[in-house]
Amino acid sequence: MSWIESPYPHQAFAGAADEVLPALPPQRFAFDVREFGAGIPNVRSLDGLDDPNYCATPCELRIVVLGIPSSFSNERVHSVSHSFGAIPDQGGTNTWFHFLCKNISISNDSGNGPEVVYSRGANPLARASPNHNPLPQADYSYLRSGFFLRTTADAGTTLACFGASPQVRARLQGFIAHSSRNDAIAEPYLLLDLIIDGLFKDVDDNVLNMGTVFGALEHLTLTLSNSRHERNIGRKMPFVALHNVAKHIVHLGEALESCLFLIDSIMAEIDAKDSPNAAASARTGSGSTTTTLTSMTTTSQLRSSLLYHRSLFRSTQLRLTSLSKRVDNAINLAFNMVTQQDSMLMIQDSSSMKIIAAITLLFLPTTTVATVIGSQLFLSSVSEDNWLIQTSPLFMRMWFIAVPLTLIVGVLALAWHWWNIASSRSK
Repeated sequence: MSWIESPYPHQAFAGAADEVLPALPPQRFAFDVREFGAGIPNVRSLDGLDDPNYCATPCELRIVVLGIPSSFSNERVHSVSHSFGAIPDQGGTNTWFHFLCKNISISNDSGNGPEVVYSRGANPLARASPNHNPLPQADYSYLRSGFFLRTTADAGTTLACFGASPQVRARLQGFIAHSSRNDAIAEPYLLLDLIIDGLFKDVDDNVLNMGTVFGALEHLTLTLSNSRHERNIGRKMPFVALHNVAKHIVHLGEALESCLFLIDSIMAEIDAKDSPNAAASARTGSGSTTTTLTSMTTTSQLRSSLLYHRSLFRSTQLRLTSLSKRVDNAINLAFNMVTQQDSMLMIQDSSSMKIIAAITLLFLPTTTVATVIGSQLFLSSVSEDNWLIQTSPLFMRMWFIAVPLTLIVGVLALAWHWWNIASSRSK
């Protein structure tokens, strides 16, 4: 939060965004303004996320007319994972937060089991090359939204939703259609609880999709590891896919932690806001109005609902932690299997060298004797009619010496080999 507000907030935001935000092609995002007063809530929908690349007039409207502080836009520029701000001013209270979560959509159309649907998103490498080759199980898209709540004593409650997901919209629309919608006037933070309910569905669905994708990869890894006839496991192991799954899990864990921090921040703000109200009620004594009692009851229900949602996020966090450990086990198994196969290839190469050494050893005595005796093993005589070749007396003597030497060397080699085997077994 800034103590110095710019006199031209939209221009300041646009200048900062041009330096930081990627130049993405225009897309359509929902910008909803929901006003809760004494009558039926008023809902207005405009186009544009909190990004000047997507809108012009809506940005000016939401920043100037709604009185959104510059801190809200600065958080969007820096794509914060968790934020919660609550600032009281002369006219009321401004409360806001941002939500950022990895988007995981799956498809079964490839024939290789469930896979993550590839989306270029804001990846600079994917945007720079139109023929960019997507990596297995890669995705660069995120669920990104912002929510601004303004509460005033005279104008009621105004909720501005930037890029709200269908789950969040469904929760808010259901609340607007319900008879308890006027509770938002007594306790405006229950609107944030409804938003958290929708965000939980988004995060939980992404975690479930990630588990579905990893299940197929885990089965493939176990199948390759259990195969005894596969000679090239290294090329078939899905190392890149497993790495991308592990990366997605890290991003989902970040989103879960941010949601838990958000709930804690909202509960702390409710406690801080409720303390002066409780003191005022104690001073009035028995003259407390029905509205005050209704507000206290709604606040108590809100605390219970926030605690319940925190337990749901904890449950999803436990599932994600278990999934992360399974991914680590699969990566370790794949690495160990490839290393083991490489070791087996080294052993096979070593056996080939032993065969070559044995053949060399077999002919070594004969070669040695022949070298010592000399090369005059054959005698030749040439006459006018024919060419006569006869063996030298040294030829037979060479074999009389070479054969026993070969047998002796072979026996010594076998004895040394058996001795090594016996020594290794005794250890």
